[in-house]
Amino acid sequence: MKFSKNRLTFISDSSSLILLAKAYLLNLLCDYSDLYITLDIKNEIEYESDDSYMIKNLINSDKIIVRKIFDKHQIPSLDAGENSAIMLFKTILVDYLIIDDKKAAMYCKRNSIPFINALLIPLYLYKMSAIDNEMVISKTQLLSKIGRYGPWIKEYVFNMLHEDLKKI
Repeated sequence: MKFSKNRLTFISDSSSLILLAKAYLLNLLCDYSDLYITLDIKNEIEYESDDSYMIKNLINSDKIIVRKIFDKHQIPSLDAGENSAIMLFKTILVDYLIIDDKKAAMYCKRNSIPFINALLIPLYLYKMSAIDNEMVISKTQLLSKIGRYGPWIKEYVFNMLHEDLKKI
């Protein structure tokens, strides 16, 4: 996965939004990309925590764009949020889905839908010159601790990160 300096567009699921908010990266992501969610995803977010309030404020200020989906096709074994994110992807043109659900990621892989997880967002922000080398490492480490990532995913992301940082 190689990111360029071009501004990207994303659709995110709720768990990824919450992880990025907890890592204080969601505001930056909104500044350096176009971020979409569905009404189902908005409704999944409880507004009783700091990270949820941050998400709500970004929605209210139109930095996170909420889209209604019309295709209500249910993908077996996926929750409503992940399902709606994939349905929105099939409706509007974006670069990547940000999905941290294993079943949804496997569905995307089987159906050639480009996706990343929240663990790769610090690298994207680094490529956009939004954060420096120290911050990309510390934010990736933080996300790897608070997210539920398998060891192979962490290894993949950290290898990619170190390869990119060697180029400086």
